[in-house]
Amino acid sequence: MKTALVTGGTSGIGLQISLMLLRKGVHVIICGRNFNSVQEKIAHELPAGAPVSYIKADFTIDKDLVKLVEAAKKTAKKIHYLVHSAGVFYAGRIEEASIENFDELYKVNTRAPFFITKELLEPLQKSQGRVVFINSTAGINSWESIGQYAASKHALSAIAGSFQAELEGDGIKVTSVYPAATDTPMQQKIHLAENRNYDPEKLIPAREVAEIIVDLLFRSSKTVVSEIVIRSLQGRIITKKRQ
Repeated sequence: MKTALVTGGTSGIGLQISLMLLRKGVHVIICGRNFNSVQEKIAHELPAGAPVSYIKADFTIDKDLVKLVEAAKKTAKKIHYLVHSAGVFYAGRIEEASIENFDELYKVNTRAPFFITKELLEPLQKSQGRVVFINSTAGINSWESIGQYAASKHALSAIAGSFQAELEGDGIKVTSVYPAATDTPMQQKIHLAENRNYDPEKLIPAREVAEIIVDLLFRSSKTVVSEIVIRSLQGRIITKKRQ
């Protein structure tokens, strides 16, 4: 049985990925802070005995990150899929932006994925697995009032690019995924911060982003997709891949 570790697997895109992998018979280790809703959803949608494990962690706390990787290594000798879906968002113009929020953005969005991938290299090397960094179009561009968030996502893009170059020789395949506005709890927070009306019908469904990522995970081991940019165009999902 293959094993996947999904951070942020309790909601949004991460939750959809976790459910899809479980349906495919993958043992999924879900990392998050609150498992009540995800456990209820798994119990409702999947047969009893689904191969799922849970690791509670706060990515702003170093001890939690250490416990996370130690628990993951004890749970599985090989990790075939590592999906970084956890993230936080804060908005604010330069004059009002909080340094404390800025630090938290880097801890959760940038530092934690770096640390987790670094510490799980051995089980990833054993399986010649895939690592997916779920980024954002804010990791490619930036706009008013999201400089702090965009900076953390641009940094994540740089880290993923370095990992791609360094780990390819070990057979580990690394992909960055840049979804545009997606129907998730985080996107609701972004709309609220920008004082915009939230209309899920105008956003990309989290399930469709998850389908693209799961399809990538199950591609031939000979295939490497470096980047995927997902955006919505007049109700259609447009996917751009760079090999």
